[in-house]
Amino acid sequence: MTKVLNVVGARPNFMKMAPIIAEMNARGGEITQSLVHTGQHYDDAMSGAFFRDLGMPEPDVCLASGCGTHAEQTARVMLAFEGVVVAHKPDWVVVVGDVNSTLACALVAGKLRVRVAHVEAGLRSGDWTMPEEINRVLTDRLSDLLLTPSPDADQNLLREGIAPDRIVRVGNVMIDTLYRQIERAQHSTILDDLSLEARGFAAMTMHRPSNVDDPDSLRRIFAAIGRIAGRAVGWRVPARAGRGRGGRGIVPLAGGPGPAGRQSRGYTLGGRPVHPGAPAVAGAGAGGRAGVVPTAGGGCGRAGRAARCSWRCSR
Repeated sequence: MTKVLNVVGARPNFMKMAPIIAEMNARGGEITQSLVHTGQHYDDAMSGAFFRDLGMPEPDVCLASGCGTHAEQTARVMLAFEGVVVAHKPDWVVVVGDVNSTLACALVAGKLRVRVAHVEAGLRSGDWTMPEEINRVLTDRLSDLLLTPSPDADQNLLREGIAPDRIVRVGNVMIDTLYRQIERAQHSTILDDLSLEARGFAAMTMHRPSNVDDPDSLRRIFAAIGRIAGRAVGWRVPARAGRGRGGRGIVPLAGGPGPAGRQSRGYTLGGRPVHPGAPAVAGAGAGGRAGVVPTAGGGCGRAGRAARCSWRCSR
């Protein structure tokens, strides 16, 4: 029986890992798996809520790496993950995406001579100022099995000298998650709860430091989204944007309704009400009920297009 350690660390990883875990469970006689959460994203809105929404099992191991600089975070994950690999003795370590945890765990596994499978391999932006570009290129070099989402990813790897027999095109696993969630999203009551109209709001994901740490950049993004968002914006506000909101163009409202009718703080963005921390709003957007999906990452944009939503990417 093949022994696998599945690794997640940050929000984008959860959507990609959920269908992989489900498929491995369906092959229980062939695979035994454990789930490791590095804790790169650790607050409930960016981690726990996704596990619940996606029906993922509780992690078998939590490393609690927390925040810090890229070097600090990567180093903490490596130090903690090494002991997990030594104790579990897996045949494979499966990593997804391009976050710091992806590279950190691939490095540890590579040095311990454990085979690495990288899901969403081969994607390239060509922008070396993005930490994700460094992570994805180095992870691909360390991986024994490169599972790609698209023909261009295959070509990128071949141009970089990766042997063809290490490359397997599997498609975009996030779309598997999307299709699993669409029916649930379409039956959600979140639009009524927040007084939103189908196609009359934006379902936004925006978390990159280059977007939310720079006040001028954030104001320009807000101004643009305010013009296309319709009546309101659903945004799972990242913790880093929660610090100093008043100076960043997110203006407090007077206690608007929160998810499922609960009272919560509200904000305006470009003159539109913002509903933070409402997971089902994102689900409704993925289900094709948003007018537009503004995002800082390609994953949500591709899911939005698959659900026949318009999308805009800001990097």
